Amino acid sequence: MSKIYIFVSHTSKDHDFVWELTKKMKEDLKSIAEIFVDDWEIKVGDSIVRKIDEASQKADFFIIVLSKYSIKQEWVQREIDIAFTRLTQNKSKILPVWLEISEEEVPPILVPLKAALFKTRVIIDEEEYQKLIERILNHEKAKSLLKFQERVLDNIKHLDIILQKEEKKEQPTRQEVQIALSLLKESSVYERYFFSKLTSIECFDIEWFDVLKLEGFFSPEKAPGPEPADKEGFYRIPYWNVLDYLERVSQEAKEPGNEMYIDALLGIVKEVTEYHKQTQKLDNYHIWSSFVRIISNLPNEKITKEIINLIPVWLDSRFSTELQAIEIMEKLFPKFLKDNLYDIQKAEQIIWHLTEIKEEYGKKFLKVDIYLFKEFFEKHLNIIAEKCSIKVVSIFVKRIKELVSTEYEGTLNSLYDYEGANYLLERPVELFIYILSKILLIKTKKDPQNVKQILESFFKESYPIFTKIALFVVGQNIDKFKDVFWRIIESDKGDKIFEGAFLFWGDELKKVLGNLGPLDNNKRELLKEKIEIAADKYIEMLEDKDEKEREKWKAIFKQMIYKALSYDEKFKVLYDEMKKITGIDAELHPAIGKVEVKTGWGKSPLGVEEILERDNITLAEYLIEFKTTDFWEGPTVEALADNLRTAVKTEPQKFTQNLEPFLNVGYLYITRLLEGLTEALKESKFIDYKRILDFIKKYINRNEFWQDKYIVESSLSAKHTWVISAFCSFITEGFQNKTYPIPEELFEKVEQLIHLILEKLQIEKPAQEISDHIFYSLNTPLGRVIETYIKFILTVIRSSSDKKESIIKNFIKKYEELLKKSVVEAYTLFGMYLLNFYFHIDKDFTIEIVKSLKEGEEIWEAFMEGYFAIGRINNEVYDLMKKHYEISLNYNFKNNFSKEKLIEHLSLAYLIDLESLEPSSLFYKLIEKFDSEDINKIIWFFWRQRDYLKEDNERNRQIKKKILDFWQFVYNKLKDKGEEYLSEKEKEILSNIVELIVFLPELTEPYKNWLKFSVPFIKDPVIFSFFLDYLEKLIEIGDRIQAAKNIGEILLKAPVFEYPKDKIKAFIKYLCETEDDGVKKIAKDICEKYIKSETFFVKEVCEKCN
Repeated sequence: MSKIYIFVSHTSKDHDFVWELTKKMKEDLKSIAEIFVDDWEIKVGDSIVRKIDEASQKADFFIIVLSKYSIKQEWVQREIDIAFTRLTQNKSKILPVWLEISEEEVPPILVPLKAALFKTRVIIDEEEYQKLIERILNHEKAKSLLKFQERVLDNIKHLDIILQKEEKKEQPTRQEVQIALSLLKESSVYERYFFSKLTSIECFDIEWFDVLKLEGFFSPEKAPGPEPADKEGFYRIPYWNVLDYLERVSQEAKEPGNEMYIDALLGIVKEVTEYHKQTQKLDNYHIWSSFVRIISNLPNEKITKEIINLIPVWLDSRFSTELQAIEIMEKLFPKFLKDNLYDIQKAEQIIWHLTEIKEEYGKKFLKVDIYLFKEFFEKHLNIIAEKCSIKVVSIFVKRIKELVSTEYEGTLNSLYDYEGANYLLERPVELFIYILSKILLIKTKKDPQNVKQILESFFKESYPIFTKIALFVVGQNIDKFKDVFWRIIESDKGDKIFEGAFLFWGDELKKVLGNLGPLDNNKRELLKEKIEIAADKYIEMLEDKDEKEREKWKAIFKQMIYKALSYDEKFKVLYDEMKKITGIDAELHPAIGKVEVKTGWGKSPLGVEEILERDNITLAEYLIEFKTTDFWEGPTVEALADNLRTAVKTEPQKFTQNLEPFLNVGYLYITRLLEGLTEALKESKFIDYKRILDFIKKYINRNEFWQDKYIVESSLSAKHTWVISAFCSFITEGFQNKTYPIPEELFEKVEQLIHLILEKLQIEKPAQEISDHIFYSLNTPLGRVIETYIKFILTVIRSSSDKKESIIKNFIKKYEELLKKSVVEAYTLFGMYLLNFYFHIDKDFTIEIVKSLKEGEEIWEAFMEGYFAIGRINNEVYDLMKKHYEISLNYNFKNNFSKEKLIEHLSLAYLIDLESLEPSSLFYKLIEKFDSEDINKIIWFFWRQRDYLKEDNERNRQIKKKILDFWQFVYNKLKDKGEEYLSEKEKEILSNIVELIVFLPELTEPYKNWLKFSVPFIKDPVIFSFFLDYLEKLIEIGDRIQAAKNIGEILLKAPVFEYPKDKIKAFIKYLCETEDDGVKKIAKDICEKYIKSETFFVKEVCEKCN
């Protein structure tokens, strides 16, 4: 039964009011009405007049929104005229809406009609709204639709009884068939259920086919086409209910006695396809892929070329062709790879269709996915080449000609590279060339004579690619096709074979010439003559070169060809003569060689063992002198430096016993040396810290070091900052190493080095605005040094060094200097290590700095970002930071990280009683703004605490209560708005907050009401599944009957989901088995809701419930 159609006429100035009104109507009337709003439903490219005329002609109700704006609009007046025409024909009813308008302003013709009066456009008046929809609900059609929905489950039971007769080997009566057919025509709900059931093994009955066909269920007009999706510009491709049944019929049609269904099925396939070809209304890959499966199930002799010629229609789609293409390739095509000539012809016809080309935006593509097509041919190539006739060659020849747009296309790479280079086969032209070449190679084994004729024709083609393919095949079958090659060389095209070698087929010709075998004088002279002519023609193209250059290039040209023939003594002499002129090695090659990807730094001139065998003096000299000569082939500086690192890690003492020779070695090598020492420490190897610290001091305490005088020529361009960073990593590992930590007597040396670096290292202002202060500060050389200094001080504080006090005092002084210079890294790291500064380094210094920080400055933001990175809060420090938290609430941080961490800090403070829900609380100020992103982040943070709160103790119970108090706040904030006024973001909050069910102690008031209010807005099946898991845990808490009733009421409010099926069915079963009529009634209502939504997986458990 079709729904009521409501046409809403309005002017664009009333758009916001109409949007709210119709959104509410769509929700309340979604099961019985379809609403057309005259400007919303019209897409770009539609005819406005035609669309409105179509909609108005089928309207059951005209809602005309009258306002001071619309009564002046000619367009609205036109729609009023249409409405009155329909009214006089007794086909429509008019429902006026008076919006902020008096009776005197209403057009006289509309005054007598009962109207809904909305005095304000800001809020939808509920009383007037009910007056409006009451007339719609009282319409006969609406009553019928509502009555229909009430009896859906009963009617589905009738269909079950009729269909299950087949299972019992009984035939339905004529009356039962008529009942079934009338239900199928009444609603798509019944149709979908009927065909899904009829297709099942226990209920399948082929004899329904004729009845259904006669009643038009298989007619093309019943087939669905694409439908606009919710998102603008997207479409949904619906599934035709009859397809699965037709496929079952096709499986049974081969059985004796069922042959008559074959022609009927083919008739349906042709009729529907032809209908789409004429109307373009169906572009449905579900239908086309099903049709391929249907004909694949039928005998080969019944599948005519006429049927196969429907394939282009199925592959001509603006949507994906993947489904139908896979079915053609995997099911239909292999059927015809028989020894039967007619079947082979059909297979060739399918290949012709699968290779069809389409052009979009000036580019040519296959109609089918190229990767699918490549996979298909890789699987079937041998059998296609063996069984198909020479026609398959002509198919690819024609397709290649369609694709090739320039003489160079497809010729630049060697065909010998295609086999192992998938990247070459990602375009149709290269893929077809590859397939054609392989087919010819395979066919050569069984049918060399036919292949010979093809090769001779290829040499005569004007497209260079075919000469290239011919040379490729000849080169691999020289004994069979040598005569073909000599004939073309002897012809007037002979010189063209050599002429094209430089651009088109160098590699292919090289293989042919190299395999020609012994040459007599006649053959030598013939080759020399043709090569000379080709060389002369080649240098004619070099007009921009002087005579000397042209002669050199002519020699190179001939040298490349002579190289391929140099197994012959005479040509070897000629090759050597040319080499004397050119001074280079030259040979034939493709225009573009095979792409190879290199990883790593290539080869090293010294292996790790060789480095370890050399003394430090000799090694240092070698490091200074060695240069990379060829980055791609090696050996390289980078690889040598990597091997040095490995050698140092392997045997650190070998290097540390005498580091003096390395004083003039470049930054890259010293960086790798320090990295090797760091890795050795991690492996608990002894390190002589004193020697290393002394060496580093000498190495960096020179002007040349800071002026980047020791850069090693390499792709890495390591500067002095590399050494600084590597030193920081080494020192930090030394503080942390438990086996060989830095000795306390060396603390002063470490301090001196850090001070030296801080003195010399330039404070660089960032080139652009910093969006992530933490990332920036941890990765600048200065940031690395400052963090190393902080870690060093924390190590000193934990030590028993007698220099502790002075080192800490020096640190405070140095850090204060950095802060006074507004060093961003210093402020970021001060924030990150604030708890250490406060409790371990110097509390008074910390308080003074925190209190001096001012909002809005770059350094304040850097400090806050660093502080927020701390994953915990402390009561004392929280009080100290309170002012900065409050500032942060309204501060626009440059990245989301700080805002997220602020929310986490305040949420954690709330849970541990540092904040509350009092208006003066910072947490309250945060949630009172009710920013949806903030609220969702709080929900997510609370939900993440579930594992920490599993233990049942007083502390955890208090924290859970606070989380539930927050839920109460959200509930109170939204419940009074009314569901119809909730924004999409507020609905998202309600959907997400359902996850806090994990903290509910029981399912009583008020928790039940919170859930009933929230669950209707769950959209994500994953959230719904999680919700069901925790709802199940509440079943056994409290009164069993009341718990079941509460759960039932909540689930009845939830949307219909198809996942998780087992959990949904388990809950329905649980409710049905509860010994309470009220609960069972709720279970039946849930069943009705699912069945009406055509979600039939609950049907079995629902029937047991009844």
